[in-house]
Amino acid sequence: MVRTYLQLTRAHTAPLETVPAILGALLATGGQITFAVVGWAIFGLLYHLAGYGMNSVVDWQKGYDKLDRKKSHHPLNRGALTLNRAYLFVGGLFVLLLALGVGLAWGEYLALAIMALGAIMGVTYNLAGKITTLKFIPISIAHTTVFIIPYVALGGDIFRYDFRLVTLYIFLWVVFQISVSGEIKDVQQRDESNFLRDTLGIRMEKRLNHLPDEDYIFFSSRAVNYSLALKFSTLMIGAIIYLFISGDIIRFTEENILWLAVWGLMMIPTAAFTVMLVRSGIYYRSWRINMMARIELLTMFILIASLTPAIGLGAVVTLIVVSLVWVLALNRIEWGTWLAPDV
Repeated sequence: MVRTYLQLTRAHTAPLETVPAILGALLATGGQITFAVVGWAIFGLLYHLAGYGMNSVVDWQKGYDKLDRKKSHHPLNRGALTLNRAYLFVGGLFVLLLALGVGLAWGEYLALAIMALGAIMGVTYNLAGKITTLKFIPISIAHTTVFIIPYVALGGDIFRYDFRLVTLYIFLWVVFQISVSGEIKDVQQRDESNFLRDTLGIRMEKRLNHLPDEDYIFFSSRAVNYSLALKFSTLMIGAIIYLFISGDIIRFTEENILWLAVWGLMMIPTAAFTVMLVRSGIYYRSWRINMMARIELLTMFILIASLTPAIGLGAVVTLIVVSLVWVLALNRIEWGTWLAPDV
């Protein structure tokens, strides 16, 4: 039964929202781990579970996931959960999320206002995401607020350039996650709006006497250029964040050169996986989802590493290791895979 609820909330990707919440809190405290930082970490986890749980329930109730043969093994489709029980569970998560968030940010009205904005954007995405090609905008705003809220609630200065750069990084990271990776994953769903297909012109071509997974996917030059520019600009911002925080954005010290070497070691495979993801050829959905998972993890690791001067090497290593272990372990528990979820 635990596995069923983990699948419903897609808990395997929880670090994608939990880590930004932790980073926002740590950036505000100067790297000090306090009870408030722990509280905001739990907030980020609950945000993920509640938000993705709502997404699963709404998409199933509206019929999208019922018609998606690739999701026939999901909890609601296979009858492991009733709709009422799923609603009760997700509703309970939202109550906990709201209580914790308001409690942690009590008295900080800007943080509370941003929390309300995040909630509105998240619900908007869940309710209308399938009918608009611009669905990546509200969810990117919502996910970005998970970093901003703890930072503001703990007294962080919103006029700091490092804060603004990290905010931009997270926003672009989520834009890629939804408008590129998510749209490639669901490109065969004709009843759903798709930014890459409907706006940038990618298309599928049926191969006779072959399984749907062996159809051809063709990426237009606009789709490729958009995807690569979005990812590469995000990665460059990661390097700028580190150099800015270290105070040596112009002068290359030994520490900066060492970090840039590490950044390069992470950037090269991220760029390579992105190029592979948007390459025309046989669809092979599970293989492309594997590429997406690698890109998301590396993008997150680069952001964590970019904040080394602000939060300390110990926190950076801990966040990277724990996130990797979480993703591998939860994927194994939920889907029987190691990296690419069966979603």
